[in-house]
Amino acid sequence: MRRSYHRIRRDIKREDSLEGAEATNLTGQQLTPQQLLIHRENKEQLEKIIGNLSVDYATIIELRGVKELSFAEVAEAMGRSVNAVTKLWQRALVRLAEEMENQG
Repeated sequence: MRRSYHRIRRDIKREDSLEGAEATNLTGQQLTPQQLLIHRENKEQLEKIIGNLSVDYATIIELRGVKELSFAEVAEAMGRSVNAVTKLWQRALVRLAEEMENQG
C-alpha cells in the first residue's frame, strides 16, 4: 500500500499558461531559430490559405478552431442551426486540408 501523505497535490494556481509560449515546446526546451522560422512560415501559410477560403469557411475556422467556441456559440454567432454549423465545420476542414495539400 502506497502512502501519499506528503505528496504535494495539484494546484491550479501553480500551473502556467501555454499561451504566448511560442518559443518553448511542451518539454520546456527552447526552440531553435530555425524551428521558430518554420513555425512562423507555417502560420503565415495557414493564414494565407484561410484567407483564400470562402467567408463562411474562414469564419467557422476562426470561431471554432481559433477561438474554440462551441458549436452552439458558433451557430448563434453565424445565425445558423447547430446542425448546419457542424456540417459547415466538417466541409471547411476538408477544404482546408485540400488547399494545404495543393500548397504542399
